[in-house]
Amino acid sequence: MLTLRYRIIIAVIAAIIALSFIIEGHYIIGSIIALLVGGLLVFDFFWNGTVFAAMRVMQNGDLDATEKVLAETRYPDRLGRFQKAYYYLTRGMIDIQRNNSSAAEGMFKKALDIGVRKEEEGALYFQLANIRAMKRDLRGSRMYLDKALKAENTPQQVTEQMKLMNKELKKHGF
Repeated sequence: MLTLRYRIIIAVIAAIIALSFIIEGHYIIGSIIALLVGGLLVFDFFWNGTVFAAMRVMQNGDLDATEKVLAETRYPDRLGRFQKAYYYLTRGMIDIQRNNSSAAEGMFKKALDIGVRKEEEGALYFQLANIRAMKRDLRGSRMYLDKALKAENTPQQVTEQMKLMNKELKKHGF
């Protein structure tokens, strides 16, 4: 969950320690451990990226910083399954905040296709229903709202909003 800058700093320090141990001829095991630490950091970067660090920054409400941290993950397709899903989820949340609902819809669909936790699935379907409603596609909105209502472990706040949206769609015959 470290940003790229911290991972590089730790990897460089581990490499310097390993080289100094090798040059001195002492602590060969220590140098191997230092090399393993550096290798694990590089592996962690390609497996986890900066997705969870970006999500933490997003909780503070700083979109520009979130976008910078998320941009440090250069190859999102190489991330692990859940990290990839949360990469697209975070990217979609940024797009929503920037009023780019078309891009957000694509990101949310990718996140759902890859798979997110059950607690977030209902909220994502509800977001997609909102996007469709904003585009005046009430049939598509109904489809996503039905999926959101069927989702398990949806937070209470989202469930209440879904009920309100359900009433509004029924008023319009959907």
